[in-house]
Amino acid sequence: MPNSQLNSVLVEELGKDWQDKFQKFEMKPIAAASIGQVHRAVTKDGIDVAVKVQYPGVAKSIDSDLNNLKRIFNYTNILPRTMFIDDLVRNIRIELKEETDYEKEAEKQMKFKELLKDYKDYYVPSVIKELSTKRILTTEWVNGVHRVVH
Repeated sequence: MPNSQLNSVLVEELGKDWQDKFQKFEMKPIAAASIGQVHRAVTKDGIDVAVKVQYPGVAKSIDSDLNNLKRIFNYTNILPRTMFIDDLVRNIRIELKEETDYEKEAEKQMKFKELLKDYKDYYVPSVIKELSTKRILTTEWVNGVHRVVH
């Protein structure tokens, strides 16, 4: 994502003063995924964080893309009529829309953290709620640990 697009998403989600909410924010992403990219940053409080930013327009394109896919399925008869294409597309739509909702992802991550709190072999990064929105998920930065399992 070009820096101009990244800045636009950050302004839309965190406000014009988004840079004031960080001591440091690396504009170059450290990781990319199918619907977003991850940036390393440091909060005003000095917390190292990972900031996942969703690509612009991803959530909005789901409906039109799935409608086009359904048309292709119907036009080509590539799938058997017994597949219930409407149900298939409806379920895919639900899953994809949930995938683009970082607020819901944050809730699930916090719940998962709570469920695993008593297990010393697992650690779930904390969500930084004040820096998370529907299209931005900010979590505590955690370095990976290499373990050999026998």
